Amino acid sequence: DQVAGFRRIHQQGYWHSVVSVMYRTPEGKLIFQLRGENRKRDTSAGGHHELAGGIYTIEDDSYGLRETAMAESHEEMGLLPPKEGLVLVSTPGSGSEGLFRKDGRADFSGQDFYDDSGIFHCRSVGSEGLRNREINTLAIHRMTQEEYRDFQVRQGPTEEVVGFVEVSPEELWADLTSPRADLYSSTARQFFSDQRVFDHILRQFESLGAAELE
Repeated sequence: DQVAGFRRIHQQGYWHSVVSVMYRTPEGKLIFQLRGENRKRDTSAGGHHELAGGIYTIEDDSYGLRETAMAESHEEMGLLPPKEGLVLVSTPGSGSEGLFRKDGRADFSGQDFYDDSGIFHCRSVGSEGLRNREINTLAIHRMTQEEYRDFQVRQGPTEEVVGFVEVSPEELWADLTSPRADLYSSTARQFFSDQRVFDHILRQFESLGAAELE
């Protein structure tokens, strides 16, 4: 089954492609899921603040990164943003979409860090011996007032997600540079615990323009 497939990927330490989705409210806050404790298995982010997302597999030519982002958003957050409203974030200094690489290990000790080749090394949720090596594409969407109102009406607990947390960029940075960083999944830390990457992502949100808010 799917869980067994995920476990094999992590047992063998295979590099695999994933898509994560970040939403920003009209007031500028970033939305995180609060994952249920029952999801704390293997390398799942049970009990942590996490982004919507999942493994990306090329099943046919019509199902791409944006379609994966849309499917995961609908499954985990009840949102279905327009395909053209999802922007794939480039990596700092490259202009390339995706290629945020993460090497997470349960036995990792010390501070998370990016090495000289751009790989993020971190502690990852899971059993000893599992290794979570991801090539992550980040999709972002700046919500309109109508989308945000609909989200507030629809949001409710599910098997995977027990709630949502909205934080300002300043609050997020304060969390991730303090012991509260342990509240966030390794994926969230990958995107937001490095000042250069954090600022780069926020600039791309700003580049979406005020028209997105109307």
